[in-house]
Amino acid sequence: MANAVAERKETKLFSFNKEALKQSIAAASAAAKRAEEIAFGTSLLRFSDGEWYLGPEKGVVSGETALIDPSTFEAGFISWVAGQVNAEVMKNFQEGPVTQADLPPLPTGADWNQQMAVSGMLMDDGTKVTIKFSSLGGRRALGTLIKEINTRFEEDEEADIPVVKLLSGSYTHKIHGEIFFPVLQIEKWVTFEEAEKIANSFEA
Repeated sequence: MANAVAERKETKLFSFNKEALKQSIAAASAAAKRAEEIAFGTSLLRFSDGEWYLGPEKGVVSGETALIDPSTFEAGFISWVAGQVNAEVMKNFQEGPVTQADLPPLPTGADWNQQMAVSGMLMDDGTKVTIKFSSLGGRRALGTLIKEINTRFEEDEEADIPVVKLLSGSYTHKIHGEIFFPVLQIEKWVTFEEAEKIANSFEA
């Protein structure tokens, strides 16, 4: 299902302390493993029925590539009522996890659902985007990406900023038929300096 999201304040991408980020990503990688069991861009990338979409102005963007800013990973919770966002509490991984004390009370019958997000930009035109999922398949895709980034950090690779391709996978459910899930396939890795140069080239 596509996920709705409230508008968020725009933040400059690729402006972070790399060493501090490495520590945060290491902690987030462990959390991502648990997420398998369980931004600040200006446009939301949506995934529905095997396709990626970016608003009515751009439409289907499946197969396009996006430069991911690891410093923008967020986790938290979202609550839906009648198909609309009722409440949302998210924190950047560098700020620590969202706790029960952070969550406001909900209307009767409403529940909190886990959610993850990250931001970046499309490589073809520099559109700033946010990838945000509360679905298990979406959280798995983001969790896998976090763990891959963490591996690069642990190996002290110079190029550790991912460029991902927006793809999909599927499996057959005995009752519901073909079920699609998002895939963020890493196409290549770039250095922080290269990522910053790419980002700045679209802001010039």
